[in-house]
Amino acid sequence: MRLGQQLNISFALTLFVPMLVGTVFSIMFFSQKIQEDAISKMRSDLKIARLIYQNSVQEMSNLATAYAQKKTLAVLIKLDMKKKLDDDLAASAKFYGLDMITLVDSSRKVLGCSHLSEKNNELFPAKPYLDAVFSGASVGATERLSGDEWDAAERLPSARYPRGLAIMGAAPIYDRQGKNITGAVIIHRILDHRSAVIRKIHRTLNLDTMLFEDIRLVGSAASEQLAGETVLPSEATLRKALKQRLETVIPVFRRGGHISVCLTIRDTRNKPLGILMIQTRVDGYLLTRDIAIITQIIIFLTGCFLAFIMRAMIERKILTPVKGLREGTERIARGDYHHTLEVTSTNEIGELSRGFNQMAASLSAYELHLKEMNQKLVEYNKTLEQKVEKRTEALNTTLQEVEAANEMITDSIQYARRIQRSLLTSPDIMANYVPNSFYIWMPKDIVGGDFIFTEYLEDGFIIAVVDCTGHGVPGAFMTMIASAALRRIISDGECYNPGEILRQLNFTIKTLLHQDSDRSLSDDGLDAGVC
Repeated sequence: MRLGQQLNISFALTLFVPMLVGTVFSIMFFSQKIQEDAISKMRSDLKIARLIYQNSVQEMSNLATAYAQKKTLAVLIKLDMKKKLDDDLAASAKFYGLDMITLVDSSRKVLGCSHLSEKNNELFPAKPYLDAVFSGASVGATERLSGDEWDAAERLPSARYPRGLAIMGAAPIYDRQGKNITGAVIIHRILDHRSAVIRKIHRTLNLDTMLFEDIRLVGSAASEQLAGETVLPSEATLRKALKQRLETVIPVFRRGGHISVCLTIRDTRNKPLGILMIQTRVDGYLLTRDIAIITQIIIFLTGCFLAFIMRAMIERKILTPVKGLREGTERIARGDYHHTLEVTSTNEIGELSRGFNQMAASLSAYELHLKEMNQKLVEYNKTLEQKVEKRTEALNTTLQEVEAANEMITDSIQYARRIQRSLLTSPDIMANYVPNSFYIWMPKDIVGGDFIFTEYLEDGFIIAVVDCTGHGVPGAFMTMIASAALRRIISDGECYNPGEILRQLNFTIKTLLHQDSDRSLSDDGLDAGVC
């Protein structure tokens, strides 16, 4: 793998991939974090909305308690001044911003009513909280009003929705001595689009606020610039939220989406009556997320740009000189020793380039020296070739003379072989005397020192096997001496005894070779067997 490819892979593995992974994880983290922070903020805002709503409920309990403790109230009830009592109730309702104030005695008979005097002397509905009130406790809660109660408040609902919600406060009324409970005061604030608590939550949190009776929207408050953009959850979502004891978060993170947080409103028996919901658009959070994403992308692109610049610098400072070194090496390998590199830096690469130039200069000088030496060698070779030619001519002449002499000697030895061969007994003649016999005569050289001697008699034959000392021509001379001696001993001396033949042969050989005196010049001899 080339250095440039390795550099690209190294930058990808050490810079690009980690930055890309980090950017992706950062975008995912910031997106998730922004969503979690948005939901967390809405949860916190819902806690504030709950406190505002609970304060409104507690305020109703306090107002009921304060009104029940008015001294004039006990006097008016005791004197049975109904007209005066109704007027006082109506004035107090208007002053405190209440929709209904109702006075009942301990038997739940209506003693006075701020909103409808015709209800006097009628029985007030048997509300669950009245038992606690008649026991001496002040109560504040949310309750569902019946259709008759709505009619009494002159806020008639449509035929489809015969009920509504209201914040209620109730407190016991004591006699003038403050010992016995003689009745109860019950106050209501209807929860609808005009409700102060809904608008207070909206003003405090600057969020769209909605109130549902079950899953029916009964009151809402929204910013004027966002009017008409409030999004209601589906009925299934509202029914699910109504059953939850804790808050329910409904996040929709997309363009034009909303985050809705729901709180279940319960009555004194902890029975769910409706839902308090606050809502905000997610466009602001999406903008923050987009800014974070764009920032991460800009950081990533800046890092890539800086990495690219760094790679270009490394390529210019390292790769380009290294490529020049490689090309220079190839040219040097092709024999171009005059090639030099441009030195562009003072670092190790520059020192390497200077070293390469010095090497090229040394090789160029060495090449010139080699050419001079080669020219001298050519001249020396020419002189040597002339001497070799003369010497070869002399050697050829000598060789021819040697070959001629060798040919003459070889011819002589071949002739001697024919002579030595003629001294041997013919195998055919031997077969007449010794059937099924044969002999092998194969001298080491052309002639040799071994031979077979036979002499045929009238009543038999004599065979001698002789091994003379020496090989070649010396051995052949010995065989001729031995053959002549044997023939003279047997034929001329008529000696047929093998032992005597050997004794005389020994004597004859020593005599012929002068081995019987101190003037002997040789110690040649032979081994022989005679039969």
